Amino acid sequence: GASKMLDADCTRSTKWFIQLFRRMIEKKWGMTIEDRDDDGGEEEDEKAEPVQMMLNVCGVTELCLDLIAVGINGDLVKECIKLLVALLFKEGGATEVQRTIYR
Repeated sequence: GASKMLDADCTRSTKWFIQLFRRMIEKKWGMTIEDRDDDGGEEEDEKAEPVQMMLNVCGVTELCLDLIAVGINGDLVKECIKLLVALLFKEGGATEVQRTIYR
């Protein structure tokens, strides 16, 4: 497909928002995405689910998918991937987020 571009100011602010959204989920978990795999479980899932679903319904999942593209700053792409990991993290799978990604 065609490459995409964001200017430096837009990239900086978009990265800030993407990091903020991930940190909202991590705050509910009480841990980072790096720690979540080893230390988290159902209790953390229940705490974070309302935030994960709100972000998904508000289009954040689709935004991350749009930003994982040729021409987008590599650091921003990495932050989008980290946020997608946080959105998908749930014992048994975050099926609503998976449906959004599949669409």
